[in-house]
Amino acid sequence: EEFAFFKDSMVIKTSQQALLGDITPEEMANQWADYLTKAQQRYLAKK
Repeated sequence: EEFAFFKDSMVIKTSQQALLGDITPEEMANQWADYLTKAQQRYLAKK
């Protein structure tokens, strides 16, 4: 569920923003890292 949102929505939106120069590649990578880190923490908390 969280990965589906990441690949289907977040990656597309932030990639386009980076390509258009609205955000830097570093900002895009930080957003991805923040989201994936939080998703992993939620996943591990459920185990």
